[in-house]
Amino acid sequence: MSILYIAEVKVKNDQIANIKSFMKQITPDTRGFKGNEGVEIYFDMEENDLMFLVEKWNSEEDYHKYHQWRVSTGVIDKLRSMLAGKPKRRFLKRIDA
Repeated sequence: MSILYIAEVKVKNDQIANIKSFMKQITPDTRGFKGNEGVEIYFDMEENDLMFLVEKWNSEEDYHKYHQWRVSTGVIDKLRSMLAGKPKRRFLKRIDA
């Protein structure tokens, strides 16, 4: 069963344009990674430095494989350098209702 991964991140004010550009560069690879069913990026309409990553994965295991790949390629470190704190992360499992 698919899972939803949501990360809420505060972006450094001077890095907003950079992170938007960087996310446009790396998102196609995320979408092409085995097990990814979709990814979308949102910015809060009132707090323009608040970004949300919304990713749908085939399984939590697929997400963790993807995350390890991003760590090994240095993408995670580059993203962290643009953030003003640690992300708030959530893994959500849909219920049949």
